[in-house]
Amino acid sequence: MFVVGLCCTVFYSCQPQAEAHTTVDRPRVLHIGFSPGQEEAEERVRDLAPLTDYLQRALDMQVSLVRTSSYSTIIEAMRADKIDISGMGPFTYVIASEKTRVEPLVAMGDEINGPNFYRSYLITHRNSGILSMDDVVERAGELVLQFVDPASTSGHLIPRSYLMELGLEPEEHFARTIFGMNHTATILTVKSEKVDIAGCASSAMERLLRSGTVAEEDFVILWQSPPIPTSPLVIRANLPTGFKSEVRQAYLNMKTADPAAWKVVTSQYTDSTLIYMATHDSVYAPLRRLAYQIDLLKEKR
Repeated sequence: MFVVGLCCTVFYSCQPQAEAHTTVDRPRVLHIGFSPGQEEAEERVRDLAPLTDYLQRALDMQVSLVRTSSYSTIIEAMRADKIDISGMGPFTYVIASEKTRVEPLVAMGDEINGPNFYRSYLITHRNSGILSMDDVVERAGELVLQFVDPASTSGHLIPRSYLMELGLEPEEHFARTIFGMNHTATILTVKSEKVDIAGCASSAMERLLRSGTVAEEDFVILWQSPPIPTSPLVIRANLPTGFKSEVRQAYLNMKTADPAAWKVVTSQYTDSTLIYMATHDSVYAPLRRLAYQIDLLKEKR
């Protein structure tokens, strides 16, 4: 069974590598990591000045942006105390919590409905001749399957689990199983007919549809998952308790305290009612249980 692997290369977008922080003192610089789920990363680096300015004022400290090359590099950077906080996909957080001490701080939601959710899709291109998951089961041996990243929730954990429920072991029953760079690349690979079926996030598909990069008629959505809890903002657990509370409160206050910073954070969303809400490990516990169940996480010995 495939087991999530981790690598260690980190690319810095703003400042040179700093020495690891202590577990006692408030850090001199707050290092914020970039998740590869932010598909327009280069543009986002340029546009994030209002957010970093707000956090510098709210926390009275320097803020540095750190860009990584994959989900797993964020985990390793936090493990080495090179990144202090980062947005993570739900499964990425689960993996991180098994590898190092991290805590979820906040996640998007609204006051009426609570935390936000999204879904996993299994998609194919319009010329594949595949119209249902029954077709996938029947033709698996001739199909190329693509997941997003080993640490992706909607692009790996959830669709893998569903395929296994159907009796399909991806590496055994498909002609080939590969991983892509991110959700956008994976969706575009399906559109270009280079793979037959892929898992992806509903939110990534919706962004590409809104931008006109793809059209609904380019794809057949073969399956969608039940709701998945939205991605948390995660902080290193070995930072001082009071400082972690300061950071959480800065994010909770952002919508009213600094509309310009809030606009940067929510630029990928269409729902104007969203706010940051406190979140906790228990929200992601079902994903942890699922990952153990299908051997994407191994019991510690």
